[in-house]
Amino acid sequence: MAQLLTYVGNGSTYIDVAYPADTTLEIQYSFASDFVFCPSPIIRPPANVASFRLSGLNQRSVYYFRARTRDAQGNVGAWGDVEAWRTNAAGAWSTAPAAVMIEPMMLVVPEPILSIVTAPAPRAGFLAANVLRDSPVPLVIDGANAVGGIYTYEIRFDTGGVDVDTIALLNTVCEESATIEIASISSLAGADPAVIYAGAFRPSVNLPSRPAYHGLWRLGAVRTNRYWRVRITSAVRVLWADYLVVGRNRVSKNHALEKTEESAWLGSMERRRSGTADRISGLQMRKVDVELQMLTETQYETTYRDLVYRQGKPILCVPNAKSGAFFHDRILYGDLTGGRATNPTSPRYNRAFTINSII
Repeated sequence: MAQLLTYVGNGSTYIDVAYPADTTLEIQYSFASDFVFCPSPIIRPPANVASFRLSGLNQRSVYYFRARTRDAQGNVGAWGDVEAWRTNAAGAWSTAPAAVMIEPMMLVVPEPILSIVTAPAPRAGFLAANVLRDSPVPLVIDGANAVGGIYTYEIRFDTGGVDVDTIALLNTVCEESATIEIASISSLAGADPAVIYAGAFRPSVNLPSRPAYHGLWRLGAVRTNRYWRVRITSAVRVLWADYLVVGRNRVSKNHALEKTEESAWLGSMERRRSGTADRISGLQMRKVDVELQMLTETQYETTYRDLVYRQGKPILCVPNAKSGAFFHDRILYGDLTGGRATNPTSPRYNRAFTINSII
């Protein structure tokens, strides 16, 4: 392997790199040095230039880069050496405690999406429908027609008119300055928009070095619009997104004090006869046990009874829905298991379940 990239300079949201002007490259960047188990977009700088600015990065973050050559026929070479560079700090990460430390749990059962399209169209092999499955293949959209270095991406989908008050786009590469606009539209063609929500893409500000970044938007009221448009404006040249969740937030109680969380690693580590470590990489997950306590019978039957039918299916959960610096890190998405219900005192109910989060 060869060193194809040279570090030139950086800011809080960009890295400048240089390379031979007569070389056509593909550049991959990631938070992981092995470029697996987190968003790792591949971008193609303009041909016949000697340097390139990769924008849309996150502040105070270490990124890993590698490059490979690509000829006019589309043939690619081997990846070059891995380089690691850090973006500068821009804003302080506020960790001051709020007056109210906890709010009721968010629990969103994903609604089926009947059809989905994007603009621009997805990259070949990375279809829009990928965000509807909890699988490792993402939706990838190459930015086009940037205005002032800002790209616009749209995801439009049909829910069939179910109740919706929460939309989330999980495991993305969107940076701090990315924004979101959610609209009700008359068809998947995107005509006649009625903007319902507009604001920041991410729910927590100034987050450094996360494996991926999530957007989660609470619309303020339950709506039954059939067609939706999510418009993202960002400096990233390639939009990467793993999961889209659309549904209604079930709110009735705070989670219990007995909430527990532990890591769940899908890899393995053995020792050879010599004692040398023999590791197999795996996804780093979180196993979170949450419990709702002292529910009334009405709350239990109308809001949580059907969770017994969600076993082994993905669900979106934020155990503490308090907005602030840590909201982003509390978002969970993954298979629901457990669901044990007890009556600590009649007619009150406790409901405990486990989420095996893949984010």
